[in-house]
Amino acid sequence: MLGTPARILHHVYDRTRRYGLRSGWVCLRSHVVNFIGRWLNRLIPSKRRACPCCGWEGLLFRTLDIGQMSYPEVECPGCLCHDRHRLLLLTLERHPPAFMANNGTILHFAPENQLVDLIREKPNLNCVSTDLAFGQLSHGLRPYFVADGHHMPICDNAFEGLFIIHVLEHVTNDRAVLAECRRILKPGGTAVVMIPIDPKRSTSEDWGAPDPEVYDHVRDYAEQDFPEKLTAFTLRKFAPADVLSPEEQRRFSVRDSEIVWYCTRP
Repeated sequence: MLGTPARILHHVYDRTRRYGLRSGWVCLRSHVVNFIGRWLNRLIPSKRRACPCCGWEGLLFRTLDIGQMSYPEVECPGCLCHDRHRLLLLTLERHPPAFMANNGTILHFAPENQLVDLIREKPNLNCVSTDLAFGQLSHGLRPYFVADGHHMPICDNAFEGLFIIHVLEHVTNDRAVLAECRRILKPGGTAVVMIPIDPKRSTSEDWGAPDPEVYDHVRDYAEQDFPEKLTAFTLRKFAPADVLSPEEQRRFSVRDSEIVWYCTRP
């Protein structure tokens, strides 16, 4: 986030007051790094970094502030996409699931602008959007409806495809949501799933309640045990090295912890 010095200082003060000195320091440092990066991108012509989502090229991506820590070079200055969006775009292009080519009807959970733009460019896809919060559906494609992912008001075998990108970490019971996803998928249909993964963890941890400083996440995922929750599906896993060359991974600044899961109902 960039803004006037007064707004930045207010943001830093508010973070420090609510979450402590470490969080305030992360907030201040992220603002400073992004301010410097903005000017370096203006002053130094470079193609060191590139965004396949919008075509932006420059020296540096923006640092992402997530509360008690920050991740460097994650957010595109052009379209604000993150590295997960860049990997997802290229995975769908290079390893398309069947519904991408079959005029499939798909359900998009918690629509994000970056993925909505991608779907909009695929006129053969019939997309329906859903979210628990009505206000968030302004980002999605119509038709849309409000629903709780734990109990979907959808008949069995309704969709050829699902997009559920960085949603499961927010829900109370991710296994129940995945069971609903399987129920509403047609046999042979595929749910495209992404979650935030903590590369330092070997096991996932549920916190029991949303953490407001980590975008209201309810749990922290580990790559090793997440597939245990997907045993009802046939899995295909796409890590960055499965989709991108080493040079592309550097240029698009995609972390190794970003993974796309294709979860197909048998």
